[in-house]
Amino acid sequence: MKGKNSQPIKSHRGNSNPLVVIVACTHGDELIGERVIEALKPVPLRQGSLLFIIANPAARAQNKRYI
Repeated sequence: MKGKNSQPIKSHRGNSNPLVVIVACTHGDELIGERVIEALKPVPLRQGSLLFIIANPAARAQNKRYI
């Protein structure tokens, strides 16, 4: 996960609508979004889908605002 061209990391749960997308770590030194994703992963869905995106994994891995 190093380098400027690192792709976002995506994780998806569910298979129906509505689709809710949560984007975290646009800036690698902002950690709360990643914590929210980890807290939501085990929560059962009554309906809909969740898409979790770690937007800047290279910056997150280095704990830097951006790379």
